[in-house]
Amino acid sequence: MVETANSKNAKLESRAANPGWEVPSARATPKRVRNAKLYPILIRATMTIIQKARNQMVIFLFVLALQLPFFLNPSLILDRGNDLQEFFWPIIEFTKSTIFTHKQIPLWYNSILSGTPLLPDPQSMIFYLPNIIFLFLPMREGFLISIFLHTLAGGLGVYLLTKKLYPSLFYVSAPALAGAIEAGHFGIITAWAWLPFALHFVLKRSYLAAAFLALIFYSHVLIFALTLAALSFMAVYKGIEFTYLVKIYLLTFGLVAVVLFPMLEWSPDTTRFLLRQNPDTFPKWRGIVEPAGALFAPWTTNAGTIRTDKFISTGMGLPLLAFLGYLTLDRKKKYLLAVFGVGAALILLNNLSPAFPLLVNFDPFKLLRVTTRVWFIVLAALILLASRASDKHKFISALVVVEFLILWFTHIQKPVDARPLAPPAVTDFIKNDPEQFRVFCLTRCISQRDAVQNNLELIDGYSTLTQTNYYRHSWQLTGGFWDYYSLSTPPIGLYKNGSLGPNLRSLGEYNTKYIISKRELPDENLSEVFKDRGWHVYENGFFVPRSNAALIGYSPNKITVDTSRLEGKSLVMAEVYSKGWRAHIGGRELPVLEAPNTQRVVEVPEGTGQTELRYSPKSFEAGKAVTGSTIIVLGISLLHTKSQYARTKLFSKSRRKALRPKSKRSYTKAKTS
Repeated sequence: MVETANSKNAKLESRAANPGWEVPSARATPKRVRNAKLYPILIRATMTIIQKARNQMVIFLFVLALQLPFFLNPSLILDRGNDLQEFFWPIIEFTKSTIFTHKQIPLWYNSILSGTPLLPDPQSMIFYLPNIIFLFLPMREGFLISIFLHTLAGGLGVYLLTKKLYPSLFYVSAPALAGAIEAGHFGIITAWAWLPFALHFVLKRSYLAAAFLALIFYSHVLIFALTLAALSFMAVYKGIEFTYLVKIYLLTFGLVAVVLFPMLEWSPDTTRFLLRQNPDTFPKWRGIVEPAGALFAPWTTNAGTIRTDKFISTGMGLPLLAFLGYLTLDRKKKYLLAVFGVGAALILLNNLSPAFPLLVNFDPFKLLRVTTRVWFIVLAALILLASRASDKHKFISALVVVEFLILWFTHIQKPVDARPLAPPAVTDFIKNDPEQFRVFCLTRCISQRDAVQNNLELIDGYSTLTQTNYYRHSWQLTGGFWDYYSLSTPPIGLYKNGSLGPNLRSLGEYNTKYIISKRELPDENLSEVFKDRGWHVYENGFFVPRSNAALIGYSPNKITVDTSRLEGKSLVMAEVYSKGWRAHIGGRELPVLEAPNTQRVVEVPEGTGQTELRYSPKSFEAGKAVTGSTIIVLGISLLHTKSQYARTKLFSKSRRKALRPKSKRSYTKAKTS
């Protein structure tokens, strides 16, 4: 029965008259139809994304659960008195403060060692881009989130590399990573995140590999050097073209030239020479049973008390799974990996190595210092080998995760060996002094983090390298003597045995106003000005100002001095001499000279109003130009590669369409015509 137009109108009017019914608009029905078609599409797309990202979500939740104790109790990793608190935290907070206060990235670090170069320090991380998060977050939250994100990035990188879940879980819960977190080795934590990305993009022959290698360099130079060695080996293993590898290395060195050039210029003037003269590599193994136990059965030696440099633990599961993966390789790759394993073992065993007498005369081995740094590359290789067997042997894979979690949580709760620090009342008293001065504590009682936070400047310090001139002059300043490499100046052993006898006159010349001691110091040139809980604060009678002329402006990279009333021609600054400092007077550059006590001296012409000292090594200027040019070249290369890939993909698609067999209907139609 056909419905007429009048009957349709009547039906609509009757529905409008009844409660609950509305006359639909002309577009209402089509909209419902569109929505009805759209909702299933959106649901299917969402489910597809969830299904494809399921493993990535598992990695995220696993890392979150793994590091949840850090968020609940930040002191577990942030207040251990380790390298994080003594080295990385102070530098990052100092950088943050300088950027906000002086609107510049600090190239000089005046908080420790009476001032020391920050730009060429191999672990300063001042140009490490992911550290930008610290500009927007408080320091404690910044470190917690940064460690979490880097760990997550490492897991996602391994998943990108292997397309398997278990290897990613191995990577983010690796005991070696727990050891780095416990020891506060922030640079190793960040370098560990980018290693799988560098490997992935090298295997893909992508120029992006250079960017990730640069991130590793800015994180930890030693891990970077080991990564380059591993990549060179992998090029042979995987048959990667030599020309591609050379291009990647050139791009990488171009990206890091801004720091690499100053580093190469500064290195000969540092205590690195002590590593060559008196090589002392760690760890010292006490027999072959010790490294074997640390590797396979750390629970037999209490994993929570193993020294960080000896913490190479994996348990039994990962070596077994890696061996099963090794068996799947062809003969050539087995031989290559065997050579790699033997070479790594000879380095890791250090004093137990049969090759130790030869290695100890080899400069790269001396500069390595901690031979177990190689373990991070070996561990990554073991995880990649294990990935070949992880899907087939899921029970062993699950066992590896369980072992890693036990080792992780056991080691991360390692007892803290904290040194006694001066009470807050002492630092509060000193920081309220408006003058510019330095402080020296005979027992290393002020942490570098506290020094930066309270704007204090220290005579001593803890750093990767110390300038040779200041290292030698510090014997006179502190009254101690040592002729071996030490991260701490003076070495921690001299602090502990109480053998330091500071030279008050030399300390005064270096602008040292306050001396802190746990014991009384009977000297007529010292006057006790504060005491709290057995800690004595003395004022040095030989204290002299920072300069023999009035300071107008003072920042890490630039010092401005009023030399209009300078007595004599020599401007003397109680600052450590370094080659990167240059003096400027009215647009004219003057040399900065080194005084016998390693301070800076500038011969100023008569009638000079202001003298400006800037820290900007010429190698830094050259490095900036090279890095800037490399960024442009890399960007053009990536754009060219992307457009070339798009054209190839489009051509392949059109070719497939042209070669696709015609349907029966189109064939019949063509035949009929």
